[in-house]
This record gives sequence, C-alpha cells and structure tokens, in this order.
Amino acid sequence: RTICGLHSCFHKALTLSRAIHDSFVADPRLSCLMPELPMQRLCQACLSGYGVAYAAVGILGRLHAADVSVFKEKIRRAPMLACADMEHTLDAALGMLLRLLSQGAGTSDSAEGMAAMVSSLTALGAQLVAVQSALFKDEPFASWQQAGFAAEAVRAACAAALYASDDAGGSRTKRWQAVYA
Repeated sequence: RTICGLHSCFHKALTLSRAIHDSFVADPRLSCLMPELPMQRLCQACLSGYGVAYAAVGILGRLHAADVSVFKEKIRRAPMLACADMEHTLDAALGMLLRLLSQGAGTSDSAEGMAAMVSSLTALGAQLVAVQSALFKDEPFASWQQAGFAAEAVRAACAAALYASDDAGGSRTKRWQAVYA
C-alpha cells in the first residue's frame, strides 16, 4: 500500500505540474482568456508539484536500488507508512485546478483555495524530503529521473519569475528566458 501511495503521489504531482506548465505557462493562450487567473499561485503550485515528484521519485529509486532485507526494513518504518495516504493532498490540488478551469478565477474562494493548495503542496514536498532523509540519511543516490525533475523545477522557477511577476522578469528578462530555454 505504501509503494502504491508513493507511485500515486509521483504520478499525480507530475500530472498537476505538467498540466499547469503546458496549459498556462508554455502556451499562454488559456491564461490570456482568463485575465483574473492567479499566475503567481499557479507557478508556485507547478514548482511545488515538481518538488513532490522529485522527493517521491528519490524515495522510490532508493527503495528500488536497495537489497531485499534493507527494503523490508525500510518499508515497515513509521515514516514510510505515513506515505500511504499522502496522495489525498494531490487529489485536492487537482480538484482545485479543475474547479479553477471550469468556474474561472474571479471568485474569492479560488484565491484562498489556490493559496491553500500551494501551502499543502509545499508541506507535502517537505514531508517527503523529511521521510527520505529519515530513512536514507545522507546516502548518496542519483538517478536520471531525479535529475530530470530538478531540471523541471528550475524551469518552473524561471517561469514564475518570467510570467508571474508584475514586470515579467524585469530587467533580467533575457537572463530568465535563457535559463528557461
């Protein structure tokens, strides 16, 4: 159940972040149709989603690389058991994104909901990082998946600087665009 929960967290975080990035950042047509859209919050949610995916794939990768005896020992520890129900936060975030798209962003509920969504995603990412460090300490580990999500997180941070600021990146717009590309 724990492994399935982590896989679900990973896939839902990836779905959330890619949906936000592809629909609002990379192709701004939809955001132009919804001028009241909270782009700063959407970019923060995108970045937080990539953080959750990065932490989840780090835990899953380490478990995959572990010996059977180490796997059995780690999977039964309390921090791992807490991972089984973490996907509910991502369900709520995906639901919030769908409501935002269907109802629009003009209501005060959507602004409060977006703020809560970003906070809960950030907390979930921090919780997964804490689980990872509690179980695996400073054990060196690297994977192509983790490197890919680190790169996606950098792109999301650049998108936040470019598209969510009042002056669209300000005097450093070209630098942010170069990093984004």
